[in-house]
Amino acid sequence: MTWDLQWGSAIRAIEAAADAGSAVAQSRLDSRPEVPAWAQRYWQCFTDLASDRPSGMGAAPLPWRAIDQWAARHGIDDLDEFAELVRVVRHLDSVWMDWIGKHPPKPPPKPPKGGK
Repeated sequence: MTWDLQWGSAIRAIEAAADAGSAVAQSRLDSRPEVPAWAQRYWQCFTDLASDRPSGMGAAPLPWRAIDQWAARHGIDDLDEFAELVRVVRHLDSVWMDWIGKHPPKPPPKPPKGGK
């Protein structure tokens, strides 16, 4: 997850640079860990729900209702399986929240004065 937090927003640029022959970009891509097969469902849920966060003053955790709806949509009706999904997604979310707290997004630049 840390790799994606650090480099994920630039993945297309990194891939393009690697395709153009950049050894540094290729090294960065090679260092990206793969999500193990057993964890792919959890990771998919977490990434699918990224846009379901409440908006407002800063980052907020993923709502339980969003995880519940995702599980229902994906046929997870076993209570133990659902509890595990919630536990893992909540853990991923807490790592994300901690990282965002330490690396807040930079505000957009202010427009120049005078309307130009």
